[in-house]
Amino acid sequence: MTDDEWIYLLVLIVSFLLAFPVNRVPTGTTRIIYCTLVGLLLAVTTCRYQVIFSLAATTLTFLVLALLPTSIGYKVNFLTSFVFLLFVRLSTTFGLPKASSFTNVIQLLLTLKLVGFGFELHDNPDLLNLDEHKPRKKEPSWYILCYELFTYSYCFLGLLTGPHFTYKTFSHMIQRREYLPLNKLLPRILDRGKYLPFIGLAFLVTSYYFPLDYVTTSAFGDRHFAFRLFFMVASFVVFRSRMYFAWISSELVCMAAHLGAYPKSCKSRSGLGPSVTAEGDVKETFERDDIDFRTIYNVDLYGCDFGTTFREGMRSWNMTVQWWLSHYVYKRVPASLAPLRTTITMWISAYWHGIHSGYYLSFLTVPVIVYVEDFVRNKLRSRVANNPSQLALFDWCNWFFKMRHFDYLAMGFLLLSAKDTFTYWSSIYFIMHLTLPLCYLFALTFAKKKLPSDKQH
Repeated sequence: MTDDEWIYLLVLIVSFLLAFPVNRVPTGTTRIIYCTLVGLLLAVTTCRYQVIFSLAATTLTFLVLALLPTSIGYKVNFLTSFVFLLFVRLSTTFGLPKASSFTNVIQLLLTLKLVGFGFELHDNPDLLNLDEHKPRKKEPSWYILCYELFTYSYCFLGLLTGPHFTYKTFSHMIQRREYLPLNKLLPRILDRGKYLPFIGLAFLVTSYYFPLDYVTTSAFGDRHFAFRLFFMVASFVVFRSRMYFAWISSELVCMAAHLGAYPKSCKSRSGLGPSVTAEGDVKETFERDDIDFRTIYNVDLYGCDFGTTFREGMRSWNMTVQWWLSHYVYKRVPASLAPLRTTITMWISAYWHGIHSGYYLSFLTVPVIVYVEDFVRNKLRSRVANNPSQLALFDWCNWFFKMRHFDYLAMGFLLLSAKDTFTYWSSIYFIMHLTLPLCYLFALTFAKKKLPSDKQH
């Protein structure tokens, strides 16, 4: 493990311990101050003077939303927030020190909050009127806007490791008076985190035997093709086990603070929160222990590793960010650009992740993979639907290719540069790129043939 990874682990442990008192702190202002001070302490400790970047980004969003009408403020805020994110990543170009990994990740997650906050404010002008007994105003006063935006931005929950959560979810936690007793909360935490030891072990073992730096050495090119091909499989195990560990640990921190705790009747979704209004009295619901934390779930291990389609794998990975991209990008692309929705969303996702060309090589391949997968499934799966063995074989093949495409694209994420990514892909003869037209042609050809069952009819 690197020094940064040890620090991240320490941050998770400290955050977990400091999350339990959140529900014991009085609701409202006192709880907000507690969460904000802890968040600022973590930000300053990890980023030191570079915390100025996140402060500047939050101030910029405040000015945009305070000075411009809500009808256009959220659009300008989207643009300025992403431009500022680029500024942070290119800080050395402007004579400033390079942003540290901690500064970069805080800026990464903060951008989602700032942009999402603008959209929430546009979609619900009453968003900041927390007290339902006070008269509601169409536009929040500047000091309420500043206070709510700043405290939401620097809440220590999810500050460095996610998950993303909306301002509405945050405000519900701040006002929540009901919570599970420790003897009911701990079993839930233990159940959610039961795979962490195995995930951590998988990371330590695979990262030791398959160091990524080996790919860029001349010795790697001399290895057998089978080894070079398998290396992407092992590298993706390293990558996703690290992400799984961070995401699930972050979920446990949120669970300890009851962030995203809602009655099951709310039918909560990752990122969104409740999709319907809760049934009955919330206090009684908590007493019945009838709640879940799906709002802050960031990964579905089964969907990632065993889901049969590429789409399912994507939806199960970094789920709160997937919701953000779907809700604020994909669904808001103008109807005139509807055919390009997936491509635009993947481009925004690549831009959000960073400026490295490897991100774009990977993300902009996704629309092609999804298109071919949909085409093959539409042409072939229905033809074997009545034959359980053939259907199982088809789904297994779909799963196998889905996982290999994830392995393949992960190398762009890990190697970062276009040169290193192309060097690796060429060492395995761009095999996963080649499978796409081959699968397309196979489905196109096979769909025209009549099956024995078709002839009988």
